[in-house]
Amino acid sequence: MTRAALALAVEHVRFAQLDREENNAVKQLVAPVRVSASMLGELCGLSTRSVAELLVEVGDLCRFVIHRRMMRDVKAANASALLAA
Repeated sequence: MTRAALALAVEHVRFAQLDREENNAVKQLVAPVRVSASMLGELCGLSTRSVAELLVEVGDLCRFVIHRRMMRDVKAANASALLAA
């Protein structure tokens, strides 16, 4: 095996390990996101990881006055997009 092939094999193993670690970290985010009772998880296209990142960066949208109206409008837009597809 050449040095280049060996280096690629080592990197492949490293990336596989990092992928497993990331998947485990995302699994650990599920419970805290549910406990937050945030409605962000209802938005189409947001993964658990994305919801957790938004909660950390912005906080829950419930603290904004326009939250309910925005969520209603987003849900309606998501429903329309799903029906159009």
